[in-house]
Amino acid sequence: MADGARVRRRVTAKEAAGEDPGRRRILVLGAVLGVIAGALIALFAIPPVFDRYFGVADVELGTAYRDGGLEVRVERVETVAAASGAPVVRISLKVVDRAASWCPASDRLLLEVAGGVKVGRLVAVSVPKCDNVAMSESVVLEFPAAGATPEVLHSEALDARFHLQPGDPRDR
Repeated sequence: MADGARVRRRVTAKEAAGEDPGRRRILVLGAVLGVIAGALIALFAIPPVFDRYFGVADVELGTAYRDGGLEVRVERVETVAAASGAPVVRISLKVVDRAASWCPASDRLLLEVAGGVKVGRLVAVSVPKCDNVAMSESVVLEFPAAGATPEVLHSEALDARFHLQPGDPRDR
């Protein structure tokens, strides 16, 4: 052969890559651990971040929910007999809505009782229809009584939970 001539030689893929069997195992282990770490972050780290910035407002009993020109405060919670004789939970709210932004009659309101059970939808409301005008009045909501202590009023339109029992909601 001449001095500058090239010689071709067949090389297998294993020789070309220069891999040893242990390297492949380490890469697979790294991929598995990465998936596990990602799942843990998705389950435990991201939900508190979303709750912090996009979460539901917890309103303690006796304090007001404020948003723009709207202020809502729970005044009284009681279980009484309705006209039909069935017991109902009656919740009195003081609503000051300068911007005409909230209508309790069209909001999806749910009552949660002890044990975390959501008992149902609104049975009656003292403001049957909203006229898109500013209001400052007491609104009475009635829910079916489930035989347990009412704990939380959920408002979907306001993204708020009104706690109906005294104490800090974070302690429950």
